[in-house]
Amino acid sequence: MSKKNINKKPQETQETSEKYNSEVTKEDIDALGKKGLSMDGGDDRLLEKRKKDIDFSGKDLDIAGRDATNNTNTKNLKDEENTLYGQGTESKEGLEAPERANTDKSK
Repeated sequence: MSKKNINKKPQETQETSEKYNSEVTKEDIDALGKKGLSMDGGDDRLLEKRKKDIDFSGKDLDIAGRDATNNTNTKNLKDEENTLYGQGTESKEGLEAPERANTDKSK
Protein backbone atom coordinates (compact mmCIF):
# COMPACT_ATOMS: atom_id res chain seq x y z
CA MET A 1 0.00 0.00 0.00
CA SER A 2 1.32 3.45 -0.77
CA LYS A 3 1.78 6.17 1.86
CA LYS A 4 -1.17 8.18 0.60
CA ASN A 5 -3.53 5.22 1.13
CA ILE A 6 -2.33 4.47 4.66
CA ASN A 7 -5.23 6.19 6.44
CA LYS A 8 -7.93 4.86 4.12
CA LYS A 9 -9.95 1.77 4.86
CA PRO A 10 -9.08 -1.27 2.69
CA GLN A 11 -12.44 -1.06 0.89
CA GLU A 12 -11.59 2.42 -0.37
CA THR A 13 -8.30 1.56 -2.10
CA GLN A 14 -8.04 0.54 -5.74
CA GLU A 15 -6.34 -2.73 -4.80
CA THR A 16 -9.43 -4.04 -3.04
CA SER A 17 -12.07 -2.52 -5.29
CA GLU A 18 -12.95 -6.02 -6.55
CA LYS A 19 -14.55 -8.40 -4.06
CA TYR A 20 -12.95 -11.77 -3.51
CA ASN A 21 -14.84 -14.52 -5.30
CA SER A 22 -15.02 -17.51 -2.96
CA GLU A 23 -16.90 -19.67 -5.45
CA VAL A 24 -14.91 -22.63 -6.80
CA THR A 25 -15.09 -22.63 -10.58
CA LYS A 26 -14.50 -25.39 -13.12
CA GLU A 27 -11.19 -23.72 -13.96
CA ASP A 28 -10.14 -23.99 -10.31
CA ILE A 29 -11.00 -27.68 -10.20
CA ASP A 30 -9.12 -28.34 -13.45
CA ALA A 31 -6.09 -26.45 -12.10
CA LEU A 32 -6.05 -28.59 -8.96
CA GLY A 33 -6.10 -31.84 -10.91
CA LYS A 34 -7.40 -35.19 -9.72
CA LYS A 35 -7.18 -36.21 -6.08
CA GLY A 36 -4.14 -38.34 -5.25
CA LEU A 37 -2.22 -37.50 -8.42
CA SER A 38 0.85 -35.32 -8.76
CA MET A 39 0.63 -32.17 -10.85
CA ASP A 40 3.76 -33.00 -12.87
CA GLY A 41 1.87 -35.29 -15.26
CA GLY A 42 4.47 -38.03 -15.02
CA ASP A 43 4.14 -41.54 -13.64
CA ASP A 44 0.97 -40.73 -11.70
CA ARG A 45 -0.97 -40.87 -14.96
CA LEU A 46 -0.46 -44.66 -14.85
CA LEU A 47 -2.30 -44.72 -11.52
CA GLU A 48 -5.20 -42.86 -13.08
CA LYS A 49 -5.93 -45.75 -15.48
CA ARG A 50 -5.80 -48.53 -12.84
CA LYS A 51 -8.75 -50.88 -12.63
CA LYS A 52 -8.25 -51.62 -8.92
CA ASP A 53 -8.01 -49.05 -6.13
CA ILE A 54 -4.51 -48.17 -4.99
CA ASP A 55 -3.48 -50.30 -1.99
CA PHE A 56 -0.94 -48.66 0.32
CA SER A 57 -1.37 -51.15 3.21
CA GLY A 58 1.50 -53.45 2.19
CA LYS A 59 -0.38 -56.64 3.08
CA ASP A 60 1.07 -58.37 0.02
CA LEU A 61 4.69 -57.71 1.08
CA ASP A 62 6.78 -60.66 2.26
CA ILE A 63 7.98 -59.67 5.73
CA ALA A 64 9.90 -62.24 7.76
CA GLY A 65 8.10 -63.30 10.91
CA ARG A 66 4.82 -61.57 10.11
CA ASP A 67 2.78 -64.78 10.05
CA ALA A 68 4.98 -66.84 12.38
CA THR A 69 3.28 -68.16 15.50
CA ASN A 70 4.72 -67.26 18.86
CA ASN A 71 5.92 -70.61 20.24
CA THR A 72 8.34 -69.26 22.84
CA ASN A 73 8.32 -70.93 26.22
CA THR A 74 8.63 -68.41 29.05
CA LYS A 75 10.38 -70.96 31.31
CA ASN A 76 13.36 -71.07 28.93
CA LEU A 77 13.79 -67.28 28.74
CA LYS A 78 16.55 -65.62 30.77
CA ASP A 79 15.61 -62.89 33.20
CA GLU A 80 17.77 -60.20 31.61
CA GLU A 81 16.26 -57.37 33.62
CA ASN A 82 17.30 -58.76 36.99
CA THR A 83 20.56 -60.43 35.90
CA LEU A 84 23.67 -58.33 36.16
CA TYR A 85 25.63 -58.81 32.94
CA GLY A 86 29.27 -57.72 32.78
CA GLN A 87 29.27 -55.67 35.96
CA GLY A 88 31.98 -55.75 38.57
CA THR A 89 34.99 -58.04 38.68
CA GLU A 90 35.19 -61.84 38.75
CA SER A 91 34.31 -61.85 42.43
CA LYS A 92 31.29 -59.62 41.71
CA GLU A 93 31.80 -57.62 44.89
CA GLY A 94 29.44 -54.79 45.74
CA LEU A 95 26.93 -55.32 42.97
CA GLU A 96 23.84 -55.06 45.14
CA ALA A 97 25.06 -52.42 47.61
CA PRO A 98 25.75 -49.05 45.98
CA GLU A 99 28.47 -46.85 47.39
CA ARG A 100 27.02 -44.18 49.66
CA ALA A 101 28.55 -40.76 50.22
CA ASN A 102 28.10 -40.72 54.01
CA THR A 103 29.29 -44.25 54.84
CA ASP A 104 32.57 -45.38 56.31
CA LYS A 105 34.72 -46.66 53.42
CA SER A 106 37.55 -48.03 55.59
CA LYS A 107 35.85 -51.43 56.13
